[in-house]
Amino acid sequence: MRFIHHLSLPSRDLKRSAAFYDPVMKALGYKRVFTNEWVIGYGLVKNQDQFALRLRQREKITTGTDNDMVVKLIDQYPDNDPDPKMRGYQLMTNAEIFRGRYLESFEKA
Repeated sequence: MRFIHHLSLPSRDLKRSAAFYDPVMKALGYKRVFTNEWVIGYGLVKNQDQFALRLRQREKITTGTDNDMVVKLIDQYPDNDPDPKMRGYQLMTNAEIFRGRYLESFEKA
């Protein structure tokens, strides 16, 4: 059972980050499944990344405090589940809204 479905990390220098993460991910059994000028994805199956390095934006996408995010917890059924229809199924077990106004601190809204 996997507890983390997908993880993305921002990077200011993809080439330098890849030099570090390529051997780390290989030691964990992952390989590069895709690469482009903005993203490097690592996973077990082609084009299905579970860990990604993304080129960090130089400027903020929004300056407002009305940017809300959805945080989801997903449970994935194993590939050998007795019910063939449930194999690899991703069940959302919890979802919460994280308000952008609290991104810096919960002290001041």
